[in-house]
Amino acid sequence: MSRTIAIIGLVILLIGAIIGFVGAVSPVSAVAQKPVTIYNNVLTIDPNDYQSHNVVLTKGQTINVTFYLDNQ
Repeated sequence: MSRTIAIIGLVILLIGAIIGFVGAVSPVSAVAQKPVTIYNNVLTIDPNDYQSHNVVLTKGQTINVTFYLDNQ
């Protein structure tokens, strides 16, 4: 009887470990990726030019920011 309970416990533990592994490998947020364009003009910034780092936006003007986040 106790052996059967131990086997059932191990099976439940194994199922929980599989569900946890699948959830860690494929998060839900990875499914909802959608690129959005908020500003059409390309703005280049020269890293060697200090003045180009201080870009002033007018009221209501938006910029397009592209970044990538890797889950490692």
